[in-house]
Amino acid sequence: MAAEDSVDAIAEDRERQRYQPSVETEPVEPSGSLAAALQAACDGAVRFDEYTRVLYATDGSVYSAQPAGVVFPQDVGDVRAAVRVAADHDAPVLPRGAGTSLAGQTVGPGCVVLDLSRHMDEIQTIDPDEQTAVVQPGVVQDDLDAALEPHGLRFAPDPASSNRATIGGGIGNNSTGAHSVRYGITDAYIEECEVVLADGSLIRTRDVVLDSPEWDHIVSKDDREAAIYRTVRALVEDNADEIESRYPELKRSVSGYNLQKVIREDEAGEQIINLSKLLVGAEGTLGIVVEATLSLVTRPDETALAVCCYDELLEALAAVPEALDLDASAVELMDDEVFRLAAESAEYAEYAEPIPEGTEAALMLEFDSEVVEDLPDAIAGATATLVGEGAAFDALEAFTSEEQDRLWKLRKAAIPLLMSMEGDPKPYPFVEDASVPPAELAEYVAGFQEILESHDTTAAYFAHAGVGTLHIRPVLNLKDGDDVETMRAIADDVTDLVAEHNGSFSASTATASHGRSSTPSCTAPNSGTRSRSSNRRSTRTGG
Repeated sequence: MAAEDSVDAIAEDRERQRYQPSVETEPVEPSGSLAAALQAACDGAVRFDEYTRVLYATDGSVYSAQPAGVVFPQDVGDVRAAVRVAADHDAPVLPRGAGTSLAGQTVGPGCVVLDLSRHMDEIQTIDPDEQTAVVQPGVVQDDLDAALEPHGLRFAPDPASSNRATIGGGIGNNSTGAHSVRYGITDAYIEECEVVLADGSLIRTRDVVLDSPEWDHIVSKDDREAAIYRTVRALVEDNADEIESRYPELKRSVSGYNLQKVIREDEAGEQIINLSKLLVGAEGTLGIVVEATLSLVTRPDETALAVCCYDELLEALAAVPEALDLDASAVELMDDEVFRLAAESAEYAEYAEPIPEGTEAALMLEFDSEVVEDLPDAIAGATATLVGEGAAFDALEAFTSEEQDRLWKLRKAAIPLLMSMEGDPKPYPFVEDASVPPAELAEYVAGFQEILESHDTTAAYFAHAGVGTLHIRPVLNLKDGDDVETMRAIADDVTDLVAEHNGSFSASTATASHGRSSTPSCTAPNSGTRSRSSNRRSTRTGG
């Protein structure tokens, strides 16, 4: 077993064994008629046994809810059939990819889970000239990138879970990763989608010019697609001022529906509507994506890393605005808890060895040859700015692919290392995805630390400092009822803190199952951006 796989396996095993706060719901009674109807309608396997329901009751989050059963669709026809049968039985449908979601997107009480990762995992076409690819939702991102590598291309969003996360899950969550400083998030790279709606009908979303012959043809019909186009246009136009004033201007924000992106003006001055942008980040509440056309980016010929080391966390965070002025393609944070766990791990100790003693936090900056002309000069400039003139006390430099790979493995090891901590208290992901303007990041984290201190706990800190998104995981013992209540109290306090700093409660992993309707406090009360729990009908999705 590979070193990375062994740590991941230990972490996943412990995640399954730990206490999971329950979702309040009536006990799920297996429905014989529902299972029988699905078996009759679908070619793919249908599993309503207790073992399968327990397996699909959890994901990468702290939430747990047992579904009614699981369907493994073999094709689009199976998805459409399953949706129709579920609608006839008034059962919600939950499409699922790899289950890496951190906000409970892939669990739901009494739902019919559609596992799209087993069969619907084909890369259908790659067009190097147009820099596009057409894929099914179950394609694993690393598999896609491996297929694109010979063409010098890649899919820009790069979540740390890319070796198992699916493209469909990334669309549902509007995911991104370390390079969002340069590339942004998933919605920028979804051009078209083939979508199964709640009645089982199939539509293709794409760019449509408003009031064009194509628009008139679509809305002239008496069907669900026409109603959706008319409704979305009216919703956006009627609430234009509210949408503009309320949506946070952040590189990463996935709270609420993408109403601010569904209609845009192109270079010719025409108004374009693309419902694909609305589907991204909707967690499947608007439809099930069964095929997506992706836009791709070129791979830089060369990259280099500078890891600047600080003896205080807040000093590292205060340096983020300066780091962003250096044309870095990624600005990532790691803290001393990650370094400690890595040093104690047989699998990762060698990667933590170069980190200087006394490092409480480190900023890792990546530069690439498509952005800067001279990589050694860029690294020297970063060191001069952040160490020579700043608060960092040392810097590591990495120019070879081997050196850089080791540092990236250390950064990507954060989640499995934290999940594999010994003992009952563990760092849990329930408020870890907030994003604030980078200039306010140090002040935000100082306020977060005050909240933790008031609840007599600490946290681990890592992730995407360059876009104001830190994965902060408070250490709690969720086998203890008091700590479960503490978890809820911390979530409420942090939600208010995020709003105070003009932030978004969810920046890359979405908002599915947070206990409090946290989204309204950060967005508009009347523009359709409320917590998605109130909008669920027959579909939702996850990673």
